[in-house]
Amino acid sequence: LSGGERQRVSIARALLYDPKVLILDEATSSIDTESEQAIQDALRVLVRGRTTLAIAHRLSTLRDSDRIFVFDDGQLTEQGSHADLMALDGTYARLVKIQTQFARDNQIETLLDTAAETVPEDAVPESTTVEDEVIVAPRWLTPGSAMFRAGPHDSLELELHDGTIHRGVCALHCFPATDSNDFISLSVCDRDGKEREVGILRSLPDWPEAAQKLIHAALDRRYHQRQITEIHRITLRHGCLDFSVETDQGRAEFTMRWTQSQVQEFGDRGKVLLDLEDNRFLIPDVAALAPRQRELFQRFVYW
Repeated sequence: LSGGERQRVSIARALLYDPKVLILDEATSSIDTESEQAIQDALRVLVRGRTTLAIAHRLSTLRDSDRIFVFDDGQLTEQGSHADLMALDGTYARLVKIQTQFARDNQIETLLDTAAETVPEDAVPESTTVEDEVIVAPRWLTPGSAMFRAGPHDSLELELHDGTIHRGVCALHCFPATDSNDFISLSVCDRDGKEREVGILRSLPDWPEAAQKLIHAALDRRYHQRQITEIHRITLRHGCLDFSVETDQGRAEFTMRWTQSQVQEFGDRGKVLLDLEDNRFLIPDVAALAPRQRELFQRFVYW
């Protein structure tokens, strides 16, 4: 994963724990401006009701803070609200003006525009708006709120209860290794080629059998990998491993480099093997292999 992807995963993990105190240390330092905007919009809703400590050089991360502390060479030099610090015209104000020159959007300009505004002491924070909630709240799809059908060229179509139809729907597992029948995300591509989530299935077995078949077909298109059920032979030759295996699609032979980078963890006890052409072969549970096959596999893949 890239640095930005790792940061997005880390933020998601932190929020899933639903902590009372959330600490964000340079949370968007490796993320592009567009992704940062989306994360900030989500965090604006998710930080409500919890104490949030944010450490950042990019001032957009701090724009909604109740109190800002400015440190210089390890010393606390300024503190106060955004309006207070802009009126002080010190280090914070100087940094805001510098970053304004390079901002792609109007995030920092908004800070400058509101610097002169005063907030009444008895002001009441605005309640969460529907628009804010839409940004982060998933749309849970149930058999009574949506219907699936096959589209042209075996594609997947989704019709919502309000009559909205989404064509060319893609499916992916939120938890592919640990919960493959639950939490299935459905998305479509917009005109710019960007994926947009349209809903999540909480539990696939709750849906009619016909809908389950359509979802499984969409998942199979997304995850093109064969599942190894038996291992017949493994041979080490010229720094590569030659496999002869039985899969859910029949007998197969493939070659992979004998290196740890070609083996990925899958859940607690599974492995994904990548051959020389990056085809994926899955062993869901190494411990479930027959004893002789497991010993043969772990003789070579012991990491």
